[in-house]
Amino acid sequence: MRCIKSGSDLCILGYGPILSLAWEAARHYEAKQGGSVAIYSAHTVKPLDTVGIGRLLNQFRRVVVLEEHSSVHSLGGQVKQLAWDARSGSTIGTLSLQDEFIHLYGSRDDLLRAHGITLESLLACMSDNP
Repeated sequence: MRCIKSGSDLCILGYGPILSLAWEAARHYEAKQGGSVAIYSAHTVKPLDTVGIGRLLNQFRRVVVLEEHSSVHSLGGQVKQLAWDARSGSTIGTLSLQDEFIHLYGSRDDLLRAHGITLESLLACMSDNP
């Protein structure tokens, strides 16, 4: 795991260009809620850094996985499995592409929005009461 932004209250875990949305959400969350948001990059999904994810699950009360990938065989699913196996006390939130065909053409932002991946949905996922 690569630490992109240090924080202590909750962690956003992802990879690739979608992490720009994580930065935006962290700024909003910190301005409105206080506290601090960590951002980590899972720069390799295969092999997956299970030890690094385990450390994050032990360190943060809430981990949100953000990815531009289907929810099937995803980083989010793997993190949930690791949390389950370790009996982690962390709450896991995931935000990923829907496992369905979206009948839409447009920009990257248009497609993410069609899949429900927006700043608002990420902030809701980061909330204690998503």
